[in-house]
Amino acid sequence: MRNLASIQKISRLEEIPEAKNVIKAFVLGWEIVVKKNEFKPGDLCVFFETDSLLPKDNTVFSFMESRKFRVKTVKLAGQISQGLALPISMFPEIADSEIKEGLDLTERLKIEKYEKEEETFVEPKININSHILKFVLKYKVMRKLILPFISKSKRTFPSRIISESDETRIQCMPGILEKEKDSIFIATEKLEGCSATFTINRTCLFWTSVSVCSRKRNLPRSQNIWWNMYDDYCIQSYLKWIIALLGMNVKSVGIQGEIIGPKICKNIYSLKGHDLYIYRLKINYRNGNVKFLNHYEMQDLFESIRKEFGIYAKLKVVPVLWEGILKGFKDVNAILEFANGFSKLKQDQLREGLVFSKLRDPSVSFKAVSREYLIWKNKKEDEFNI
Repeated sequence: MRNLASIQKISRLEEIPEAKNVIKAFVLGWEIVVKKNEFKPGDLCVFFETDSLLPKDNTVFSFMESRKFRVKTVKLAGQISQGLALPISMFPEIADSEIKEGLDLTERLKIEKYEKEEETFVEPKININSHILKFVLKYKVMRKLILPFISKSKRTFPSRIISESDETRIQCMPGILEKEKDSIFIATEKLEGCSATFTINRTCLFWTSVSVCSRKRNLPRSQNIWWNMYDDYCIQSYLKWIIALLGMNVKSVGIQGEIIGPKICKNIYSLKGHDLYIYRLKINYRNGNVKFLNHYEMQDLFESIRKEFGIYAKLKVVPVLWEGILKGFKDVNAILEFANGFSKLKQDQLREGLVFSKLRDPSVSFKAVSREYLIWKNKKEDEFNI
């Protein structure tokens, strides 16, 4: 779980030109605006990351009511601010004896993550009160066969195969620039849409099961964009051929992508229909080993399967925009500046940002969300809500 609220150190302070009452503070890799004389360099604070939803019933956060209690990227005194830092003394529930840098306070302070709305989906209509169904469910063997398809509790996200998509921001792991400075990374465009996960699991020698998921839910088959993409792009064929080609030592495969188009994030790419771009492929072996394919490997695998087995739908990967070593970026700010720019999918649309993954080990990755895009997006949201 992401640490939305935690105790962190104010590493340094920096004056903001012409600002009388506020000053710029640095926490981890984040730059935020705080009140003057509220902190000194080296002080610990309670830090709330962007996309934190603060509890309305806690009077400490009453000043955030005008922002609907959501911490987001804003511009204050001409300075971009990402996050919220408050003195620890404002929170009596934190005992002096437990104050230490890095302490996770997300659950204790009841902080939730702001989630963009997912496309609604239609649940299959099954009349559980049906006399026929009641009769059939009297038998244990029939309950085993039928209940998994009508019970929501059985449809959990397949986290044993692949984790929910929630890439860590570079500001939360600034040390990676030094640790991986000589490593080759690929930067791909971060598309603004909704996440989709498709998995296949080898349950026995000749039997496999497939899951279709939104970012957090395993979805039953119905009329929704996730199942539509599954059908339109022949995902089942790709998954079955992948697991067949990799051999019997493979237990499961998970692929994740971004769905974009009408009614998703205001369709910023001006598409007439929904589209799918893959950004992750994970292979799980029976001996417990795992492997992530980089974007070039995914592209080659999808294309070879499509041609060899005659699949009509071409499965795409997210656009690769850069490849190089991290040493070229002197700090987090340089990465964030590089994340600014326009989308490959629409020339006049600011891109959401970039996702960096290590060429030889794509499990090592982070995202850099464009601050220009966030400011533009927040203005659009404010206009929409007026």
